Parts: sequence; C-alpha cells; structure tokens
Amino acid sequence: MKLPCLLLLHLLLLILKLLLLLNFLHLFKDDFLL
Repeated sequence: MKLPCLLLLHLLLLILKLLLLLNFLHLFKDDFLL
C-alpha cells in the first residue's frame, strides 16, 4: 500500500527537477539574448 505514495513522491521530485532545469535554461537564454 506504500507503493503509490512513493511513486507520487518520486513524480513530484521529477517535476521539481524539470522545473529547475527549465528555470536555468530560461536564465541562460536571457543572458544570451542580452
């Protein structure tokens, strides 16, 4: 019964990593544009 909870937590961590990556890419893009 713990499996869905762990899976959800893993998914949240993955989404957080993706958001951080997108944020960094956005910052780099702004730097290159300026």
